[in-house]
Amino acid sequence: QMFSNNRQVWQFGVIKKKLGKRHYIVNLDSGRNIKRHINQLRPTLVVKEKMVTFGPEQSFDVPRIRNQTPTHPDRRPNHIEPDQPLEANVPVRSPRPVRERRPPPWLKDFIVQK
Repeated sequence: QMFSNNRQVWQFGVIKKKLGKRHYIVNLDSGRNIKRHINQLRPTLVVKEKMVTFGPEQSFDVPRIRNQTPTHPDRRPNHIEPDQPLEANVPVRSPRPVRERRPPPWLKDFIVQK
């Protein structure tokens, strides 16, 4: 945050050093270094360009195996039939508790169909 012509102006910069809990040295894009309080700094929404560098190319000698036949594991049936039906093995779930519903007392003199 800077002030120019009595107006608040934001300038881009990079934090170079932390001086304490709330003070920082900031290197502005213009090359100027300034000391700023944390309440005078804002994170930027501008995405930095990533520098991608590649190291020297490496090659590895991998021996090739020729005429190898693929091995298959013993084939087993995917479905094994149980001795008893599946429904007998599953425990019966009790339904969720349901509260007892009664019509309101002021409707006791009327015929109410459900």
